[in-house]
Amino acid sequence: MVLSKVLERIYFLLLSMAEQEDDLVDAQEEELIDRLFSEWESTPFESGDRDYRQRARKRFDEFVENDYPLATQRDTLEFLGLHLSRGNMFALLDDLIEVANIDEEFSEREEGFMSAVQHAWDLGEEDRENATLVDRNLRSGHFCNAFRLKRETVLSDLLRQTFQVDALSPLIKPLEQETSSFCFTENHGDGHIVEKDFAPRLDKILKDVCERLDIKEEFSFYVTNHPLQGAWIWGGISSYGKNFITLTSELIASLSDEQLRFVIGHEIGHWIFNINDVTALIGQAYDGEERMPSISMHNLLATWKKCAELSADRVGLLCCGSLDVAASTLFRVSTGLDPECMGFNLDNYLGNLGENLSSPHEMNVFRQESHPPLPVRMKALSIFAESELYKSWTKEGDLFFEDEELTARMDAIVELIDYTSNDPMHFKRLLAITLGGFYLASVDGEIADEEVSRIREILYKYVMHPDPIIDYAWNLVKGDEDVPSLLRGLLIDLVSHDDEEKYDMMNALIEVALSDGVLHRNETQALMDIASFLGLDREMLLRVLAAQLGHGFFFEKQVPVKVHEILDRPTPFYLGELDERINQAQDPNIDPESISQLSQDADPRVRLSVFFNESISEETRLALLDSPSFNQALQELQEQGSDDEG
Repeated sequence: MVLSKVLERIYFLLLSMAEQEDDLVDAQEEELIDRLFSEWESTPFESGDRDYRQRARKRFDEFVENDYPLATQRDTLEFLGLHLSRGNMFALLDDLIEVANIDEEFSEREEGFMSAVQHAWDLGEEDRENATLVDRNLRSGHFCNAFRLKRETVLSDLLRQTFQVDALSPLIKPLEQETSSFCFTENHGDGHIVEKDFAPRLDKILKDVCERLDIKEEFSFYVTNHPLQGAWIWGGISSYGKNFITLTSELIASLSDEQLRFVIGHEIGHWIFNINDVTALIGQAYDGEERMPSISMHNLLATWKKCAELSADRVGLLCCGSLDVAASTLFRVSTGLDPECMGFNLDNYLGNLGENLSSPHEMNVFRQESHPPLPVRMKALSIFAESELYKSWTKEGDLFFEDEELTARMDAIVELIDYTSNDPMHFKRLLAITLGGFYLASVDGEIADEEVSRIREILYKYVMHPDPIIDYAWNLVKGDEDVPSLLRGLLIDLVSHDDEEKYDMMNALIEVALSDGVLHRNETQALMDIASFLGLDREMLLRVLAAQLGHGFFFEKQVPVKVHEILDRPTPFYLGELDERINQAQDPNIDPESISQLSQDADPRVRLSVFFNESISEETRLALLDSPSFNQALQELQEQGSDDEG
């Protein structure tokens, strides 16, 4: 869990600061660190992993043994930069200062360590001295994490690993700076900041929500003049990030104070659960038609986003304290209508939802949207409001037990919004690709590993876990089934259902045929058989096949190496060890082809040798001078010569 990783790194930093003065952590420093760290451990939502102290000490021991590598310190600070709030950073700075001052001195090494921390988190000396926001309540340990949808938590952790968030943390900050600046400009250009003197009603609601959630972090709250009802948040990822909450004027005018508490609590819920790092990287990975997620990944991300909305709805409920208020807010925001004027009755609505929610195919239209449909959100909130977990917290503040009934009921809700497709055509498509792939791969007498790998890669477009489909199809092949007959039936069904399917299937199977880099004659015959199953004539097959061959540099890869001999084309680089290349570059009798190759050498010493070779042409010398990197190397050589003369 993120919480245990955060605690591990906080403890590591405290140990590192204690070690700065005299290269050891003595008993007095140990006692102080334990006292300070216990305040971080008192976070309401406990981590199931309690080994973070041991891991921190192991990390610290390796840090000392390896002579204090800067990379370890930098990685620690960058990780915490993604997971600490601004208030956490000021609190940790105070703790580090207290550890450093245990001997009533602040050594040069300790000052350097502190400067590194402040620089990594964009905190100047003035920020530290004027800090009024000091908070040791970790966002990953916030009590609302106890109410978070279990599957969303696991999915978020999985996506964080998949998108390599920890490894890419140094690159997130520039992206965040750009986004933060954009949000600031947009809000100031089109909106008005909410302050006590400007809109005391809204200012009080925000403060009430933050108090209810025990949040000391500062949020920039804006109102924008917009005819549609809407609310959104940009929550900072790292120390640089600012937190912007924006509500439209239409939304504010339509909702009561309690309803606004639900909306603002929902938005702050997104901040508490801190999924902006994953969202930012997804936005970079898939940023247009050129780079799109596979169908299966798109569906997974859509499921994750909807689960995140259900988690945030629970925070909204905690803030307004009433299921009726929460449901009426969702009704109003989703429909634009006043639930009271419409005669909306929550009990009647929920009582009649069972039949609608029991038919998953009815929900297909919603499955690829980022927000769950209104019936699902209301049902999910009502299940949470009825749960022992929620009731226990409202009555006794009890968070520390597993509500298995709630988890089971919510798992059924997640199945409604998780688009894996229960369409029989989807399964036929997967099986047709796999069986067709094996059919093509077997025409030369054996199925190569690269052909199976290509089948798997194609299936990833449609399904996250293709191995069960591959195993099933492979059993059919090994069982002496009539594979062409089975394939023919699948393809006929697919094309009968959707005529456009024939082109997708043909392209997928052509990819398999080309996976080994060669199209064999018997593979062409197999493709003709498949085309006939799909209703494609030979002319159309040739068009589809030729178009597929034009992708991925297939033809270019088939050009033999012999073409260089046939056309007498020179190779671009001179081969050999560095000394050999330098000696060749200095040879006054060098041939023009070799001097041309050496003038392209990656090593500037070789190119300098070419430049000072009196036998080279003026054209080659001028071409070298056109290179900025060569001019820099030439200047460095001249400066070195001046120093030697001095």
